[in-house]
Formats: sequence, C-alpha cells, structure tokens
Amino acid sequence: MLTISERGNGMNRRAFLTLGSLGLGGLTLSSLFASRAAAAETASLATGKSVIFLFQQGGPSQFETFDPKMDAPEGIRTVTGQIQTALSGVQFGDRMPLLAKLADKFTIVRSFQTNNAGHNIQPIVSADSLNANIGSLYSRVVGATRPTSGMPTNAVIYPDAVCSDVLKGKARGDLTATGTLGADHAPFVADALDLTKEDPKTIARYDTRQYTRADGWSKVARGKAGMYTGHSQALGKQLLMARRLCEAGCGFVTIHDGYDGVWDMHADGNNLNMKDGMEAVGPAFDHAVAAFIDDLEARGLKDKILLICCGEMGRTPRLNKNGGRDHWSKLSPLLLYGGGIPAGQVIGRSNRDGGEPTNDPLNPKHLISTILHALFDTGRLRVAPSMAQVAKLAEHPPIPGLF
Repeated sequence: MLTISERGNGMNRRAFLTLGSLGLGGLTLSSLFASRAAAAETASLATGKSVIFLFQQGGPSQFETFDPKMDAPEGIRTVTGQIQTALSGVQFGDRMPLLAKLADKFTIVRSFQTNNAGHNIQPIVSADSLNANIGSLYSRVVGATRPTSGMPTNAVIYPDAVCSDVLKGKARGDLTATGTLGADHAPFVADALDLTKEDPKTIARYDTRQYTRADGWSKVARGKAGMYTGHSQALGKQLLMARRLCEAGCGFVTIHDGYDGVWDMHADGNNLNMKDGMEAVGPAFDHAVAAFIDDLEARGLKDKILLICCGEMGRTPRLNKNGGRDHWSKLSPLLLYGGGIPAGQVIGRSNRDGGEPTNDPLNPKHLISTILHALFDTGRLRVAPSMAQVAKLAEHPPIPGLF
C-alpha cells in the first residue's frame, strides 16, 4: 500500500491516495471522468516507461563529478582527485566511488551544455519545455491521473516529503509551472510520503543520513539554514519514494533536494568552496544514486524507469581566488540510467580545460526529446489529435546513441 498526502501547489488542492482504493479530495467527479476518458484515448501513445528527474539545484561541477581533467593545470583540474571507473580509461571525481563501480550500468554525457548561467530551474522548466515542467508534457498526453487508481501521473518530491525534521523544500523557480498546457497538468507536490510499508532492509540501503555533518556546515549561510543537512538526510529516501511512485503508475517524478542551491560552490558567505562542498553533497548523491541503480537492477526495472541527473548549469573551468567555481553555461554534467537505453557509455568529449564540448554540443532540446522518446511512441504522438505542441518537441534529435 502506498499513501500520499499532498500539499497545495497554488490551487489549495489536497489529495489522499491509497492504492487499491480511491479517495481523492480536491478533484471533482467530472474532472476525474474527463481524466479517465482522456487517458483511455491516449494510452496507446505511451511506452509504459517512467522518468525520474533528479534536479541538482545550484549547478554541479563537471570536474568534481564525472570529468575530472587530472591532466589539466592546477586551478582547473578537480580539487578532489579522481577514481578509476568500471569502464577502461574512464575516471570520475573521487567523491563518486560507488557510481564509479557502476559506470558500466549508466551513461555519462560530457558534451552537454544548458546554455544557462543563472539560478533557475532550467532545463526542467524552460522555454524549451514550453515553460512547463517536463512532467506536465507527459500528463498533457496521458491525463493527470491514472483512471483505475487515481494515481497522479506527474509529481514533485521535496526533502520534507520524506523527512519531517528537515527544512521545507523549495526551488529557484516554480516546479509546478504548466506554461500554456493548463493548470490541470501541474505536478502533484507531495507533503507526507509514507515509507513504512517498504522493506526495512531496502530503506536502510537507500539511507543517506550517515553523511550528515553534526555542525551542518554552519560556517556558510546555506549550512546555517539547514540545506546541506536536508540534502543528506532526505536524498536516498526521495529516490526510494520516486521508485515506488513509478511502480504505482506515476510516469514522471521530479526530485528536488537542493533548496536554493547546495551544488552552488562559490566559496563565499553563502556557499562552500569546491572541496568542502563536494564533501557536503557528493557522498549522499553518490550513495543514493548507486543504491537506486542496484535496486532497479535487482528488481528487473532497469528498462522501465529512466533516471536523469543534472542541474541548471555547470561550473567554471578555473577556480576562483577562494577555491570555488562560479556559474558556467557552456558545459554541465549529465547522467542517464535505465529506461532501456544503452549502458556503459560516455557520450561526447570536453576540451582540455573542461569548459566546452570539443564538437557537437548537446543541449536541453536534445535532453527533452530524449525524455519524450523514452515516454512515448513519437511516431503515433506526431499524428495524434491535439498533441502537436508536445509532438513538436520530440522532432528535435534526441541524445545520439540512446535509441
């Protein structure tokens, strides 16, 4: 049994959903019937796969994650060292030891650029996604809820949805945005998600609380506010709950655990430097994503759920004078796992200083098209009545080598 209690997302909606029975407060009978009719009409357009988008608010560094550039000069190369992965000749930053062992299970893109150097929630919400959460594109096609269970097809999980004692989650933009798609397609924003029915051993494998530091990194403002603590306390449980939601019929789940930007590492009064910042956020990320991969592999779900990890930008090739890296639009780390895509790939290359792709840069349009190709039969979508807005986005080429 999965129980969800939902907090308001601008419409003062509150929903209580129990799989096996249906009780939806805030949804009228007519809207439920309409949703069922729409879902029946468009069910053949969907592949049956789900997407989890783990948004790394603040902008993770390409160097300290998946492209360490140890041959570059000091001040450019990663400050944390590198670690050999399961792929010959491929190294990650050494704060990713668990993911390094699993590198043959997922794909890293080293030529992805968000073309954005500001704090916002691109590419999850941007002009490239019709100014809507990408999940709202999915619910526009399949309907806002599943007709048999009432399960939302599009959801957002903040840290406080799985941990009651952490700072309330927030993003640097509206994750419930729907652009011109209509408010009915806004993501359900969960308030209290119950994991007590999950196997305790599985919960323990996902648990990232061990990476919480006693002082919460209180030497900077984000630490004093509890943001690094919220990240490390909740991330594993957020991924576990996202998996459960997908199994229950939710087709798109946005995970936001970064508050105002725990991946922002300027080395100033608000943000940690690169070395401390990666110690604050890297281990929980590494552990949670590795646990998720192991879990899906064991459950036979690796072809059914696509995980995407990226932020709104990357970091500057050169460290600043305080040992931080600043905003950078021309290169950003991107991880993709599952969804039936080929594994063990490194797509694209960055130049010597890790600042730009050497050729054929990939951008959010490629990523959005990749997501749509995973979720839909794009050929059928193209000719479906009233789906032209979404189908147009799928006409852009997806990331090469995935389909």
